[in-house]
Amino acid sequence: MDPSKPLANSRHEAFALAWAKGESATEAYRKAGYRAKDADTAGPRLSANVGIKARKEWLQSQTAACSILSR
Repeated sequence: MDPSKPLANSRHEAFALAWAKGESATEAYRKAGYRAKDADTAGPRLSANVGIKARKEWLQSQTAACSILSR
C-alpha cells in the first residue's frame, strides 16, 4: 500500500483527510459520512487501521513540507 495514493475506500480517505487536518478521530468519523451515533467508539477504532494511519501521516508530512517551502 502506497500512502501517497488516495485510499480505495472513499470514506476511509475522507476520514484520513479530516484526521490529518486536526479533527479528532470521532469528528473525522462523522465528517467522513458515517453514522454519528457510532462515532465515539468507531472513530478511534478506525484510526487504528494501518493504511489509514499511514495515509494520515503522509498527508501531514506533505502539509509540513509545503509549509516550510512557502516561507
